[in-house]
Amino acid sequence: MTAKRLKQLCILGTLLAAGLAMLTLTQPWAALSLHTSEFERDFTHSGGDAGTAIMGLAIAGLAAGGALAIAGRFFRYVIAILVVILGVGITIAAAVGMGDPALGFYPEVRQFSGITDAAGVREIVNQGTMTTTGWPVVAVVAGILLTLAAVATIVTARHWPESSRKYSRTRLVAEDGTTVIPEDDRVSQWDALSAGDDPTDGDEPGEHDDPRETTAEGK
Repeated sequence: MTAKRLKQLCILGTLLAAGLAMLTLTQPWAALSLHTSEFERDFTHSGGDAGTAIMGLAIAGLAAGGALAIAGRFFRYVIAILVVILGVGITIAAAVGMGDPALGFYPEVRQFSGITDAAGVREIVNQGTMTTTGWPVVAVVAGILLTLAAVATIVTARHWPESSRKYSRTRLVAEDGTTVIPEDDRVSQWDALSAGDDPTDGDEPGEHDDPRETTAEGK
């Protein structure tokens, strides 16, 4: 496998795992049916209610995946370590939501019943019938995949090709101190003009003259 393909797979894995974690937040994680003499209502909570921390962690993961595409060798490792932390955080948050789904119903039950203490809310929730979905498991898997993508980045980052000249600050300098810009590098030529340099200074006299003018003078 080429170094370029390794880079693409690591970045793609990071983006897909973070995106999958965000997707789980929009899906139902659990449902609660309260049918007692005191309460009569059905509740449903999504991943956004059960794992509120996942949203911020997933967004950071998406940003990190984009940053990896243009980062230099040193910053690849820094970003990858941060992504490991994000992946572990998503995994833990999803596991907590999966292990105790009742926590996701607390805000709605408080508002509905008027009871504010956690023990009272827990008692009401325990009186109902609760069902869960497979989305918490998907969130845990997304966190694990994000962590694995970051580990793969750490292992392979030294083999990645450097980012294109468009994102590089490296400039070729001639012996006389002038900046050398390839003729076909339009981006660098525009950058040089913006900085006040004339990329045509090194051209031979008459190189850019209009041949039609030369013909006219000869006549």
